[in-house]
Amino acid sequence: MGNQQAKTSDICWLAGFLDGEGCFSFQSNHVRYRGQPYSYWYPRIRVDNTHRPTLDDVTYILDELGVGYNVTWRTPTNKNWKPSWCIAIAGMKRTSKFLRVISPYLKTKAEHAKRITAWIQVRQQHKQNDPYTEQELQLMAEVKEMNH
Repeated sequence: MGNQQAKTSDICWLAGFLDGEGCFSFQSNHVRYRGQPYSYWYPRIRVDNTHRPTLDDVTYILDELGVGYNVTWRTPTNKNWKPSWCIAIAGMKRTSKFLRVISPYLKTKAEHAKRITAWIQVRQQHKQNDPYTEQELQLMAEVKEMNH
C-alpha cells in the first residue's frame, strides 16, 4: 500500500459503504485520435452521497491508501433536495490499485470487482488503441447486467 497505511477497520467500513452505495462500472469517452473519432472505455468506481462527514471519511481513507480520485459537487435544482457529492476512482491504474486493497472485503460488489479486475488484466496486454476483444466486451456486458 505504499508508505501510508489505512486501518483494516477503515478499509472494511469503506467496502461496506461501497457495497451499499457504490457503483462499479465502465465509462465511455469519445475523442479524436489521429483526426478520427475514437471511443474507449475505462473502469470507474463511484459513490454519491449528501453527508459531508462521510465524504471526509472516504477521502481520508483513499488518501491513506494512496489512491487517486476526483470529487465533484452537485447543486440541486429542487429546493427540497440537499447538495450532494460524488467521488470517482477512474482509469485502469487507479481502479486496479484500489481493487487490490478493497476486494477481499467486498460482499455485494465482489463479482463486479472480479470482472473489472479481469478486464484490466486482459486490457493491459494490449495497446491503448487496439480493438476490444470478445472477452473484454463480455466482461463489460456482465458488469453492466449486474448493475441492472
